[in-house]
Formats: sequence, C-alpha cells, structure tokens
Amino acid sequence: MDFFGVSREITRSHAYKKLAQLSISSTSEESDISGKQSLLSQIGKGSSGLSNVAISLNEYEILVALCEGTRQGTVSASKAQLLTQKFRQYLLELPQQQFSEHVFTFLGDLPPWLSLAEKVTAALVDLTLVSHGFLVTEVLDTFMAFVESLFGTCNLELSSYLALLGFMKALTKNPSIFTANESSLKLFQLLDSSIDSVDFLTSAEYYSAYLASYP
Repeated sequence: MDFFGVSREITRSHAYKKLAQLSISSTSEESDISGKQSLLSQIGKGSSGLSNVAISLNEYEILVALCEGTRQGTVSASKAQLLTQKFRQYLLELPQQQFSEHVFTFLGDLPPWLSLAEKVTAALVDLTLVSHGFLVTEVLDTFMAFVESLFGTCNLELSSYLALLGFMKALTKNPSIFTANESSLKLFQLLDSSIDSVDFLTSAEYYSAYLASYP
C-alpha cells in the first residue's frame, strides 16, 4: 500500500535509515536498554554460515541502512567495533551469499552481490577513516582476507566477480585507505598481483565471453 503517493518500500527504507542513525549514534550509549540497538541485533546472526541462508529483503535494507549510517561520523567506539565484526562476516561470505527473490525484485537490474559489496566495503572504510582510526588494522585484515579467500577459489562464480567489482568500486572511491598504514601497501600489492595474474585474466575473459553468448 502507498501512503500519500509514497511507496511502502521508500517509507520502510527511510524508517530504517532513521533507526540506524539512532542505533549507532555516539549519543545513544543507552540503546541496549531502550531498544534502539535492535537493528544491530537483526544482522549477522551466528558466527558463520551466513551464506547458507538467503538474505531477506528486510535484512538487506537493515544492512544497507547501517552501512550508510557510518558516513555520519557519529558512531560510538563500541558500536563501531561491533559493526566492523558484523560487516566482516557479510563481506567474507558475500561471493557465495544467497538472496531471496524479493531482494532481486527490489534492486531490479542491480546485482545484490555488487551492491552489498560496495556498501559494506565503503562502510568499513568510513568506520576507519571518518571516526575510528584504531580499527584500521582490523579493517585492512578483513580486506586482505576477502581478497585471499576470493582468489583462492578455483572456480569463480558470477557472484564472485560481482562481489569483487563492488569491493573495488568502493576502494577506488576511497583511495586514502591505501595510505592508512604500512599494511595498506600489502593490500594494494595483493590486489595488483591477484588481478594482474594470467590465470585470473584468462578466466575472467572466458567467463565474460560465456555470459555474452547467452541473451
């Protein structure tokens, strides 16, 4: 149902963004008691196996709202730490992640792997560069783990390429992450050597040709 010409999806998305700001705001340290942190409790359940369960539209929108909320620079230290851990879970499992059909319908032509990889990566960068520099080592470790895991897979699926594309888009929009500390250079070198390898470029070319042969 639409309300005064505004779709339910837009209304829900706006509400999630407001709740996300309250959930992670540095002025909401009592949110555990008041319930404002409920959005944080609805993502990243369990320590592993996220990709075995399809992400619902509700979970997707909550995750996106929390990612975008990091841009404000008002995330408390404790919640920044929690978000970093939860975002790490999603990023590492994203190449194999399943999504509900409602997510595909909601996004239209935009692949969820690309969209979520870009938003989660950008959020991790924001948490490090905008508000909490002490997280830089943990964030860079997450990025290194993502690259090593993805390129360590023998047979990359389309979702892997899309997740990598979203990851790279976010990093190119925030190049200062490559000068954050001494580990930044290692990340750059790992990406450069992995993407510029003959094996990867050959498989990428083959996969692109394979996709182009189908309508």
